[in-house]
Amino acid sequence: MAFPTIAIAQPSSEGEFFVFPIPLIEPIPEPEFKALKRKPELSYSILMNCWAYVKSVYPGTPGTSRMLSNVSDSGEVGILYYPKSDLYHYVVVESIDGDQVTFSETNYNGHTKSTRTLPSAAFVGFYKLN
Repeated sequence: MAFPTIAIAQPSSEGEFFVFPIPLIEPIPEPEFKALKRKPELSYSILMNCWAYVKSVYPGTPGTSRMLSNVSDSGEVGILYYPKSDLYHYVVVESIDGDQVTFSETNYNGHTKSTRTLPSAAFVGFYKLN
């Protein structure tokens, strides 16, 4: 079976051209291509924004300035602060076991959703939705 090719011409030091044929890659048939695609659990815009993730879980969440001015010792939304980047990071609290807080988040390590556990002292505070 012959594959279609393209050629790349490269000049030599004498001004002549050498031609290197490169076989083209055949496209994957459509049904197989569809099987390779994964549908993400969350949209890309939510995966790359921690605040959008919190809003997708709790649609009635107020704005960030209101949350920051009303932090408490416990709540459904956790607030972390990273001084190096001067950014706040918002997470959905899954459970609190003693001093350890387990939470889900997006955009912590790339554009993914992850679950972590940190001591409650790492948080600026929490926001209660009710």
